[in-house]
Amino acid sequence: MPKLLSVAVAAAVSVLAAPAAAAQFVVTEVTYQHSATTTTDSHNRLDPSATTPANWKAPVDYATAGKVHVRLEVFTKPSDAKTRFQICFEATPSYACTDQSPVYTTTGIYDWETTFPKFYQYDKVDWTKGVKKIALILKDDRNGKPAPENVGEATSKLYMPTDLRVTVTVVEPGSVYEAPAPTVVDAGTDGSAPVSDPPLAPEPELTEDAGRPAATTTPTPITDDGGCSSTGGPAAFPALAVVALGLARRRRRA
Repeated sequence: MPKLLSVAVAAAVSVLAAPAAAAQFVVTEVTYQHSATTTTDSHNRLDPSATTPANWKAPVDYATAGKVHVRLEVFTKPSDAKTRFQICFEATPSYACTDQSPVYTTTGIYDWETTFPKFYQYDKVDWTKGVKKIALILKDDRNGKPAPENVGEATSKLYMPTDLRVTVTVVEPGSVYEAPAPTVVDAGTDGSAPVSDPPLAPEPELTEDAGRPAATTTPTPITDDGGCSSTGGPAAFPALAVVALGLARRRRRA
């Protein structure tokens, strides 16, 4: 009996010492291009993740005093037009929406939180029945949806296409949101793996001045002959000596 008791105590201690699971779940996480061809009325509607509970009131009551944290990563943006983003939960019998993002005009990472009671139409949803769809909605700064069917193609092109990564996390009451591990994602990929920069090319070796060709032979030294031909130089002295000697001999004979 004492041995069994000690084993039970040890097991209980190990359970208590184990780190507690994060009191949150990710309802959607997606990397996509928000464009006229991938959305309708500037809505991208997605199914909730497999970890999303069917009941948001029990056994954990997220919907009474919990919150939703939205992380928006903007990889590309076609202009500096003032833009907002919003998440809506399509449920039963209606839908409810988080606050809109801060206004953004360039690429970057934008985070915001909304407590459930502050949702738009919070009381229009039966949270015990969970949610059916998550709508990712891109808007202008006047709450308009800049889809081409709403504002025309020219105006719509100020807002889309835009490459995004959206993570929506539901956090239970009294818990602090835990940010995901940082990743660098190419907007052209599916976001399944971090993307690293390509290796740098080796620097070229330094060569001679690019303005002059490299010398291939030893240049011939330049001399100055004083402006006279080589025939009047030192090679002419032996011939003059021979002529002088001949004249001297003739004089002796005479």
